[in-house]
Amino acid sequence: MIKDIEHPGISEDEFNNFLKKWGKTDNEMDKEAFVGWMLDAIKLHGQDKIYEWLEKWGYDRNLYSFRERVFVLTCHSEANDLNMNMRNMLGSSLGSKVDDMLLESRGTARTQSPVKLMLFNEPDSGGYNYGAYNDTDSEKTVTFDCTKSKGMLFSSRNPIAKVVVPPKSYKLFYTAMCDPKAEEFELKPSFKFQ
Repeated sequence: MIKDIEHPGISEDEFNNFLKKWGKTDNEMDKEAFVGWMLDAIKLHGQDKIYEWLEKWGYDRNLYSFRERVFVLTCHSEANDLNMNMRNMLGSSLGSKVDDMLLESRGTARTQSPVKLMLFNEPDSGGYNYGAYNDTDSEKTVTFDCTKSKGMLFSSRNPIAKVVVPPKSYKLFYTAMCDPKAEEFELKPSFKFQ
């Protein structure tokens, strides 16, 4: 993690001293240590620098992940033979393919044009996932604008998303959710394609 921060003010010694301060000597941090380190780092380096670090780690200012993550999968089987084929999926855009499949299977069309605005929402989280289905034979550029919305958090720092959607394809491009701190919510997207 520390290697992803290209900042000369943080050295490996400083990081190790922080680990010792929080009682960690095994080069690992638990959640409490990480939060403590971030609070110390904000005082030392300022909030803007911490946002730079978060971006390098693959998170935006609302701590939404915008990069695929490495994970560990453990399989348990009572069978004598268990065969698995593994391959490196980093850089494969697997996450975005899954998003597009969810849009196709759970989305509903909000417009009836050749390029349809699609929506599937997640009631438990108050989330709204927007995308498009391009029913034409050529790629289309979709512009999705949420600048008139109020009390919402978005998956992108920019309230305007511009995405190329291949022909006969689904493309998820925007997620919005109600800001828990807001008193009023209004989601007013506009959608156009060319």
